[in-house]
Amino acid sequence: MPEIDRYRAEDRRQIEALYRRVFGPDAADANRLRWDWQYRRNPNMPAEGPLIWIAREGTTIIGQYATMPVRVSIDGRDIDGSWGMDVMVAPERQRQGLGDVLFRTWDRNTGASLGLLVALLVVGSPARADGLRAVARAGGGLDAIEAALAAG
Repeated sequence: MPEIDRYRAEDRRQIEALYRRVFGPDAADANRLRWDWQYRRNPNMPAEGPLIWIAREGTTIIGQYATMPVRVSIDGRDIDGSWGMDVMVAPERQRQGLGDVLFRTWDRNTGASLGLLVALLVVGSPARADGLRAVARAGGGLDAIEAALAAG
């Protein structure tokens, strides 16, 4: 299994090249300005740098899970969280579990992992989505949500 670690400034060129391979040249060109604000100049950026997890095989980057830092207030507590944003895996490494490894690394390393529409897409009903929101509000991460899904 590849090594998973945090983004380093010298990774930028390889990430741009991977983005171009995965999403095409037009998307890669459009991505540059957004990436700069979202990951470099975001006002919630932690001191240690962007919240981007990288999958490496030797010196080659083969995957990324980039997240945008946000401050979240849950039950009166401020928590450092992040939105899952740009996920990509090299085409030849897709469907081998690498995206899941990157996702779980992100989930373990943030106070609140956030994603758009995930609850409805996973559970298929507003009632089950409400149950998952309750698990999340109680401080549960991905493992707690998966347990709630398994329990029905």
